[in-house]
Amino acid sequence: MKKFSILLLVILLTFVSCKQSPHYWKFEKDCSEVTEIKIVDLSLTNDHYNYENYVIIKQLDITMVEQCMNDIESFEMKRYGTNLKTPRGKCFMIVFANGEYDLISVVESKHFKYDEEDGSLQPHISWLKCNEEQFNDLINKYLNTGETMESKN
Repeated sequence: MKKFSILLLVILLTFVSCKQSPHYWKFEKDCSEVTEIKIVDLSLTNDHYNYENYVIIKQLDITMVEQCMNDIESFEMKRYGTNLKTPRGKCFMIVFANGEYDLISVVESKHFKYDEEDGSLQPHISWLKCNEEQFNDLINKYLNTGETMESKN
């Protein structure tokens, strides 16, 4: 039993200490299919962030779509552990012509795609997180352009 514990500890330490390679968000649709770009704030409901309950902080001009998507796709992310998280705080919401959208958050960004069986929008788990300070800098870059619009979905 002692040998097994030592072996398990060595495997765990190897897994934890390995440097993670960077990951990048990949949009599944082209920028020509984008109809809206929003910066939204997810609200805290019942101690869980609910990605269906958000406040629109700013609607970005559609002419910024290519620049915004390029900035997001070049932003470095990493995989996180086994405890599934939900998107939270200020996020980018990229809405496509068919109603699907991507929610880009500091943690657990998601593609929301239609389920072929029941036709409902379903979130797809990414297991990605990024540096919160750097993500906030990216959000603020777009918050500081043009006018702010506040509204509920």
